[in-house]
Amino acid sequence: MKVYINKLLKIYDIQIFYLLFLNVLMIIILSSFGQTFLFGANLSFIIPLLFFLVYISNFRRIPLTISVIYIILILYTLAITLAGKDFYHWSISVFTLSSISLFGLIKSNEKNYLPMMTLSSLFSLVLLISYNYFGVLSNWNPNSIGMFATFGLLGFIFTFKITKSNVLKFFYLILIIFSVYCIYLTDSRNNIMIFLIAFLTNFFMNFFNNKFIFRVYYLFALFSAMLIAKLSTWINNLTYLKPLVEFSYEYTGKGTIFSDRDIFWGYIEILIGNNGLFGNGVSLYNYIYSHNIFYSIQYFFGIIGFMLYVLLIIVILEYIYKYSKKDKISMSVVYIFIAICFGQISENALFTSDLAIFLPYIYLSIGLFRTRELNVSKLFLNKKERRT
Repeated sequence: MKVYINKLLKIYDIQIFYLLFLNVLMIIILSSFGQTFLFGANLSFIIPLLFFLVYISNFRRIPLTISVIYIILILYTLAITLAGKDFYHWSISVFTLSSISLFGLIKSNEKNYLPMMTLSSLFSLVLLISYNYFGVLSNWNPNSIGMFATFGLLGFIFTFKITKSNVLKFFYLILIIFSVYCIYLTDSRNNIMIFLIAFLTNFFMNFFNNKFIFRVYYLFALFSAMLIAKLSTWINNLTYLKPLVEFSYEYTGKGTIFSDRDIFWGYIEILIGNNGLFGNGVSLYNYIYSHNIFYSIQYFFGIIGFMLYVLLIIVILEYIYKYSKKDKISMSVVYIFIAICFGQISENALFTSDLAIFLPYIYLSIGLFRTRELNVSKLFLNKKERRT
């Protein structure tokens, strides 16, 4: 066994455990221990501040346009927060975004991505199996554990896409199917939807890599939380969706398309009132959980805050696409992140959450720094060719 482990360490860099470490760290942050760390100064507050320091240390390695938009977002949201003085939730919101810089700490070889993602995803699968069958973390909400585990399990889609071995593809396909089943046991339709969207877009990557289709697709994903919430009443009344509602009720016990979350949205619109443009400078988590990222951002930072957040994500996606549209590794993680964006129609894990749910941004971080490495390599080769 020792000889086998030594051989593995020679073949693969120790950095294959990096993503696993980040996944475990996120689960610790979200646990009861993480939320009661240092007499109430919980890890959701502390860790994002450390991420921001990492971002600063990697500032020169991050495209300037991304940093400019991020700084504008920080300054704008800070100005709005001065009115409500909810600096605690503000810091979690804006500094969790700094996790896009975390893969700037390592220089991972291409051969490391497969084992790195496999280890992280296996951890999430074991976590979900332990929850479903052995009662581990039984105090957690089923939908929450389903969501947090899903973020890690999506790595199986990445490994299925990039591996060249048919045997491994079959192995990862089995893991994907079993993962979906484990998510199903948590009664989370939303996370099953995320998984299926991520798988389909990865499977048909060549189709979605068309420039026009790619842009329409990610714009629809980013604005879906706003569009669907605003049109929820009309959607609920569509007669041809009744079979879907009946199917949902039979297999999940949920009798509406939005699981009555549209009732929350109507109430939140009343809470927002006339502050829709600039927001209230106070987190909605002080009163209610929005079950929708758009309403959560609008209440806290207004429409302007929402648009700045969307602009930041667009700039990152465009950068990766511009230099890596033919790279499976970079584009696979992009489509995984976009799939997670669709899940924010009925949840809020990406921005203005009261928890540091940073794993979705790790996929962007992989794509961002993988793209940078490819771009730097191309520039180096071009200069070398010119000299010769």
